[in-house]
Amino acid sequence: MQREAASTPTDGRMIPPDYGSDSILGLAGGILDYFGVAPTHPALPIRRLFEESRNPKKTKIVLVILDAIGWRNYLHCLTDPAFCELTAPFSKMRISSTFPTTTTTALTTLYTASTPLEHGMLGYILYLKRFFSLVNMLDISPIGMDRDLLTRHGFNPFKWLPVKTIFEKLSKSGVKCLSVTSNLFKNSGLSKMHHVGSTLKGYSDMVDMVLLLKKTLEEDGPLFVFGYWGLTDSFGHQYGPFSPEYALELKTFFYLIRNVFAEYFAGSEHQDTGLLISADHGQLETAWSDEEWISPKDKLVKEFLDIPPFGEPRALYFIPREGKAFRQFFQEHYSKRFLLLSREEAIQSGYFGPPRDSEKRDEIQERIGYWIALSKKRSSIHYRYTGNEKTFRGKHGSVTADELYVPLLAFG
Repeated sequence: MQREAASTPTDGRMIPPDYGSDSILGLAGGILDYFGVAPTHPALPIRRLFEESRNPKKTKIVLVILDAIGWRNYLHCLTDPAFCELTAPFSKMRISSTFPTTTTTALTTLYTASTPLEHGMLGYILYLKRFFSLVNMLDISPIGMDRDLLTRHGFNPFKWLPVKTIFEKLSKSGVKCLSVTSNLFKNSGLSKMHHVGSTLKGYSDMVDMVLLLKKTLEEDGPLFVFGYWGLTDSFGHQYGPFSPEYALELKTFFYLIRNVFAEYFAGSEHQDTGLLISADHGQLETAWSDEEWISPKDKLVKEFLDIPPFGEPRALYFIPREGKAFRQFFQEHYSKRFLLLSREEAIQSGYFGPPRDSEKRDEIQERIGYWIALSKKRSSIHYRYTGNEKTFRGKHGSVTADELYVPLLAFG
């Protein structure tokens, strides 16, 4: 199945996220549906991805998520004939990420088959009223403090999400679930939150990960394996998502996949296995001139905000002292670069998913303040929380095509 989506915008325009079947939400729901568990949102038809296979009925599904591989990032890599050859056996299609286009939000959607509004992981830095803090949700700690600090002060990662993981739902239906992630994250609060219901295994590097993915397939089916590789995001941040360094990292991954799994898939006894490769979000190439750095001394913060801006540099959340004055100031100074929405406007417009009620809706809404600013093209606003913040060449968070659209590849 080839869906090349030639109409992907390249001019930096904003695109509302799609939470239908052709999305990472639909992909997660499709995994549930494939194994006979009813999803709560439109599901991507996984069976169709393997309809040309020698054995379309798979009892083992492996899903590998590469951090920050956008559809256009992937298409750019295809200009390399060697990369093109490595990925030739895969069917390909384009799907949508979430808003914001960031790891904490998108991965949680993939792990739970629920929208950001339902699962509540609405960004990189959120305001958690319960802890009176702006919290780094990757580290589960107040900004600049030790990782997982809040897990020692009342934050229970096993019970934080108001929704079940896909592993919990699959396990109840008799599907064995295994997860493969870096040893750096294996015991983190975020991993504990995401992998409830799955047996978690750690790796040390990319070779170790691919070999471990293959080893998990020694288990009998029905089996679902979820693998995650995060360093593509780091390469994109540092060098840019269209750089030779980024492309080589991605090419190395597919080289290992092709070589390690070649013999496995050649055997007739392994035609019951399907391999899916996708991403949580994409990345946008930017320059230092696209950035604005602010601190407590700046007028926006000093005169109009109760607490510093948070969220993402390209998708900011605000808690102002007085909404009307803040809105007027922001529109006068930033409207050419950012779209400003009230929280309710963003929710009703479907940025966080269909605006249905959720179990913890009021608490979840509090985490994003009252106003939301989305970067229209390449701009970003960076707040100096600690003074150690760094500039990145590749960024994400808003809803341009480079950030929002990701590839889905299938083989088996």
